Amino acid sequence: MSEFRLGATGQAIEAFLQTIPGAQRQESEQLLSATTTVSENTAFALREATVRLVKSLLEISQLPSSAIICAFFLTDLNAEYPARSVREVLGWHDVPMLCAQEASLAIGRQHSLSVALLVQAHQVKTEEPSRARVNPSSLRGLRGATILDATSDEAISSELRWLFEELLAQNSLQRPAVVCGVITVTSDLNPAPVLSAAQAILGPSIPLLIANELDVPGAPQRCIRVLLLAHTARAPHPIYSESARILLRPVLPKPVPQTIRIAPSGPLQGTVTPPGSKYHTLRAILAAFLAEGESFIERPALSDDTTVLLTACAQLGATIETSYEQHGHSALRIRGVGGRITPAAARVVIDVGNAGAVLRLLLGICAAASAEITFTTAYPESLGRRPNDDLLQALTSLGAVITSQEPDGTLPITLQSARLRGGKVRLSGKQSSQYLSALLYLGPLLEEGLEIEISDTLASASFVDLTIQMLQEAGITIITQERYRRYQIPGNQHYLSQRYHIPGDYPSAAALLAAAAVAKGQITLHHLAPGSADGEAMLGAFSQMGLEITRNGTSITAHAQAPLRGIRFDGSTAIDSVPCIAAASCFATTPSVIFNIANLRLKESDRIYDLAAALQSAGCQIEPGSDTLSISPARAIIGNVEVDVHSDHRLAQALAVVGLGAQAPITLRQAQHIAKSYPRFFDDLASLGAKHEPVH
Repeated sequence: MSEFRLGATGQAIEAFLQTIPGAQRQESEQLLSATTTVSENTAFALREATVRLVKSLLEISQLPSSAIICAFFLTDLNAEYPARSVREVLGWHDVPMLCAQEASLAIGRQHSLSVALLVQAHQVKTEEPSRARVNPSSLRGLRGATILDATSDEAISSELRWLFEELLAQNSLQRPAVVCGVITVTSDLNPAPVLSAAQAILGPSIPLLIANELDVPGAPQRCIRVLLLAHTARAPHPIYSESARILLRPVLPKPVPQTIRIAPSGPLQGTVTPPGSKYHTLRAILAAFLAEGESFIERPALSDDTTVLLTACAQLGATIETSYEQHGHSALRIRGVGGRITPAAARVVIDVGNAGAVLRLLLGICAAASAEITFTTAYPESLGRRPNDDLLQALTSLGAVITSQEPDGTLPITLQSARLRGGKVRLSGKQSSQYLSALLYLGPLLEEGLEIEISDTLASASFVDLTIQMLQEAGITIITQERYRRYQIPGNQHYLSQRYHIPGDYPSAAALLAAAAVAKGQITLHHLAPGSADGEAMLGAFSQMGLEITRNGTSITAHAQAPLRGIRFDGSTAIDSVPCIAAASCFATTPSVIFNIANLRLKESDRIYDLAAALQSAGCQIEPGSDTLSISPARAIIGNVEVDVHSDHRLAQALAVVGLGAQAPITLRQAQHIAKSYPRFFDDLASLGAKHEPVH
C-alpha cells in the first residue's frame, strides 16, 4: 500500500522544508513524499519496503538520483535504518539522509514508512533554472554527526559548536549561506537543550527543527545527527566526529583539517595500501558510462575527482551503485547509456569541481550529446584558469557548437546540441595529452569515426597508452598509425560492459616513498602492479636518489638510511610525481635537475613556480625555470613556516614531505585539497610514524 500522506513527524518536516527562504520553483517540484505500510518490524521487511518505496517515487517523478538534495525517512519501526538500506542497495553514499521516529501512524493503525525527498526542481522538468554561466550556487545538504562523551549542557554546546564550525570550514562556507537545519537525537538525549545550544551557535536567523532518531537496537547512544541546507557551488563534504565515523560510516575517510602542521619525524616504519589509480578509475568510469548494460569497477579511487565524474555520469543518464567489501575495498556498479547521451533535461549544468581530467574527458563525449551542457567550477583560480582551447578548436572543426568564458577556452564552457561529423582532425598536444584522450573516447560514437593527427608534441604521452588500453578493454578498436602522432578510430563502435580491476596509484605511492626517503626508515606499499610506464619511471628516480627498492609481485618495499644523491630526471615520464620527487631532492647532497615539465604550469596550480616559492620559504635551494626545476643542496632546511598549497593536492603532498625532514614544523593551509586524489594521505602518514596535528 502506497500513499502520499505523512504522519505527524513527517508533516512537521514537510512543513518546515516548504518554508525554506528562497525555495526555487513550485513546492510540488521541491518536495516529494510518499508512505507505505510495512508488514512487520524486521530488518528484511523494512529494507524491502524502503527500496520499493524509493524506487517507486523516483519512477513516478521521473527523477534522477543526482537531483536529490537530501532525504528524510520516517517510521514507527526500529529494526533497521532505512538510510542504510538505500545506501547499500541503491548506492546513495553521497546523498545526505536523516532517519526520524514517526510520532503517529500515517496510515490507519498499521506500521508505516515514509520518505520525503528535497530535490532540485530543474532536474525534474526540462526547463533550465537559470541561464547563469558562472558557478551556479545550488541548495545542498551538509551531513554531520557526533557522539557525546557527556550529556551536560556544556558538553552538548561544545560538541555542536565543533560540528557546525567543521561543517562550514570543510565546505568553505560562511554562516549566511546556511538556509536551515534539521537535527535528530537518540532517545537517551533531551531534545530541548540540544535545540537551544544549536540556536545559540547558529543564530536566530537560521530556522532549526529537531526530531527523535530511530531507536535501532545496538545503535550508538548519545548521538546527534545534523543536516544543514546551504547554498553552495561545491559538492558537500560530510563531517563526523571520529567516534561517529567509526560507528556510523566507517568507510568514510577522516575529515582533513583545513590547516595542518607537519612536524619533523622518522624513521618511518609500516605498511600502506595506496588508493586506487585515479587515471584508471576515471577512464573505467567513462567507458562504463558509455557501455550498454552493467559494468563493475573494483577498488576504484575514492576521491573528489571520482565523485565529480560519478555525479556527472548520473546527471547524464547512468545508474550508479557503490558497495563495500568486508575489508573496506569499494566497488562500483554502473549501468551505462549505450553510447547515447540523452539526459532527461534539455539543459544540464555540470560542476566539475577542480577536476581537469574529468572536464576534458567529458568535453569530448558531451559534444555528441542531445542536450545543452554547461560545465562550471567553484575554483576560478585553479581549474578556472586552465586553458582548453586546443580541444575546443578540434571539437568545433567536427561540428560542435561551443561557447566559453575567454578565447583560451576557460570555464564556464557550454556545448550546444549538434550533430558531429567524423573524419580528419588535427590537434595540438603540447599542453595536455587529455585532449587526445577525449577525442579517443569520442571517436567510436561518430558514424564516420575519427582520424587524429597531433600537430606538434604530446605532453605526458604515456597517459595516451593507458587510454588506449582501457578503450581496448571496453571492446573499442584504436589503430595506432604512428605512436603519439596519428590514430584512426573506426566509427559506429559499441562500448562493451566490462569488469575493471583498478591498480594502485603510483603518484600517491610517490608521496609515501618521498616521505621515507626524507624521514628514513622502511615502508612497504601494496597493490602496485608492475609495468606502469609512469610508475617504473618514478621508482627509477627514487632508486637513483639512493632509496633501496625491492619488488615482490604487487608489493614494493623501500628502505632509506644513507644520504640522498641528486638526480637528473625527465619529469615528463612521471609528471604527477614530480612535486614529491623535487621535495625529496631538496635533501640530497648533490644537485638535481628535473626537466621537460613545462605543462606543470597548467595544473591545479603552477607546479613549477608555486612549488618552488613554497619550498624556498622553508629553506630549500630550488630555482624554477620555464621547463625545469634546479635544486642545490641546502645548508639547512629550517621549516618553521606557514605555506598555502594553492588548492593543489600534489603540492600538499610535496610540502608535507619537506615538513618531515625540516628542522621545525611546516604548516599547510588548504590541506583539505589532498582529498582530490588521496583523502587518507595524512592518516596513512601517521600510521607510518609521521607526526602531524590539525591547527584550529
